[in-house]
Amino acid sequence: MGTNVISSNVLSGFHAFPPGISRKESASAECMTHTEPSIKEYLIENIGGKEIPIQIPDVAWSGSAVEKILGFLRLLPNWDGYGAPSLKIDCILMAIDVITFITQENTPEPTIFPTSDEGVQIEWHTDKAELEVEVTHDLKLLVLFDDPHGNKYDWEMSLYSSPDLQRIINCVRQLA
Repeated sequence: MGTNVISSNVLSGFHAFPPGISRKESASAECMTHTEPSIKEYLIENIGGKEIPIQIPDVAWSGSAVEKILGFLRLLPNWDGYGAPSLKIDCILMAIDVITFITQENTPEPTIFPTSDEGVQIEWHTDKAELEVEVTHDLKLLVLFDDPHGNKYDWEMSLYSSPDLQRIINCVRQLA
């Protein structure tokens, strides 16, 4: 199976990566259930002299979401005019993991933005429910969820804990 190398200036469906970062795309993996999208594998090159493999869900908006998150690497100190520091690569990669782990085939496109305390905020707002996930600078996840019945929940979680992951996936399913 061949791997396509795509120039950082000519990315189909993507905007330009930060300088020194390009991607290699390989074939999609099989999905595990009927609600999980297939996965695309990418290689982010030249982050601190390393190549970092990532996998993202193969849904219409996933490439632009990952591109936006990777773009936060370009933020210089004081990017918000109030002294906000640059974001750390670990936080950026965890935000990509959030997208990868919780996205279902019908998950709507999120709004994504950096926070002034070195984090990344990922939000979904639909007519049915609202979900906000903040990846903090110390790699915690803070979750706010308003369910379809008007109940509000907030909790701190680990993305890499099976019960926590299942809880947030259940929230995502209620968005559509």
